[in-house]
Amino acid sequence: MLKDVLKALVSMVLIFMFTVVVNVDIGNLGYLSLADYAIMSFLMVSEPSYAMLVAAIPVTVADIILGYRHYCAFSFIIRAIEGYLIVYLTKKKKDYNLSILIVGMLTLFLQVIVDMYLYGSNIMLTSLLYKSLVMIISIVLAGLTRKFKKKVENR
Repeated sequence: MLKDVLKALVSMVLIFMFTVVVNVDIGNLGYLSLADYAIMSFLMVSEPSYAMLVAAIPVTVADIILGYRHYCAFSFIIRAIEGYLIVYLTKKKKDYNLSILIVGMLTLFLQVIVDMYLYGSNIMLTSLLYKSLVMIISIVLAGLTRKFKKKVENR
């Protein structure tokens, strides 16, 4: 039990740090960060229901700290879905690379929908450009991190 709580706390700290420390302000559209990479790579809980909170809380707190309160509810829901799906698909022994690709594309779609809801459909291409760039980076880094983890575990 204590081990699971510690894993969840470490996951939350890592997700928070990758969200707050590594971010780029893009004006009205919020900020770009490696939160998705951290969720895909460092979510160390075994239950999808816990993963929802572990993924959603740090990003939501980061939204508040960074001054993007209008994104809080949306971030919480999107990251909860992302955390749930990452852990669920990993538990089902699905191909990890395919899992992060599916989850990444769904997360990207939801983020662009939120931007369109908040700012209108004129912002879609700009939002899609910025957020897909970060999602591609996150997916590639998550795949490389997984490969590195496996290499280290096999030694």
